[in-house]
Amino acid sequence: MDLVLKFNCLKFSSVTRQQRCLLKRALKIIKVYRPTLSA
Repeated sequence: MDLVLKFNCLKFSSVTRQQRCLLKRALKIIKVYRPTLSA
């Protein structure tokens, strides 16, 4: 989806922190786009 955000997350050394970072980004994206989806 957004490669820049993904690579930003990959700077973390541990996989769990990468996943947590990606999850936070995904939730933020969902929050932004949900109003347009439900409308």
